[in-house]
Order: sequence, then C-alpha cells, then structure tokens
Amino acid sequence: RESVWPLSLLAFRASAHGLALSRHPRSSDPSALATALSHQPEDPWANGCQSSMLSHPFRKHVKPKKQHEIRRLGALVKKLCDATGCQHVVDVGSGQVQ
Repeated sequence: RESVWPLSLLAFRASAHGLALSRHPRSSDPSALATALSHQPEDPWANGCQSSMLSHPFRKHVKPKKQHEIRRLGALVKKLCDATGCQHVVDVGSGQVQ
C-alpha cells in the first residue's frame, strides 16, 4: 500500500532538493581545491589505526578511512569559513538523491 506524505514533508523535501549544492566543482582551476586540501598537519595514521586528531566520540565506531575524511573535510570547512567570515555550518547529510 502506498502512503501519502504530509504536505509539510513534501515541501521540506522540495526545499532541501532546491538548496542542495552541486556535486560538480564550479572552479575551472583544479589546483584551487588541491591547494586547499594540501595542508597535512599530522599523519592521520600516527597511532596505528586511528587519527589522534579526533576526540574519542569521533573515533568510537568510526573506521579509519571515515576518520580521515572527517579530519580532512573539517580542516577544509574551517579554512573556507575563516576565508569567508562564515560562523555557522549546518551538516544536513550527503545522501544521494533518489
């Protein structure tokens, strides 16, 4: 049986899709992102299997590859916020549109 979604949920979904960022880079200069990501403050695998830059809640039940992604993305978001004066970031997930 097919359920009918409430109008408010449909409106939220349409708004979320409308506000979604493109997954394709807009810069024609591929070195811009490479430069932003090039800073490597610490070897992410320094303690064997987990990034020592992340606190315990971010390491518990999180695989090393995902820890690496969290650390790198966090550093990039901070750099972009510092450069643009942004003070707030909302993470609404990265699920693929179906």
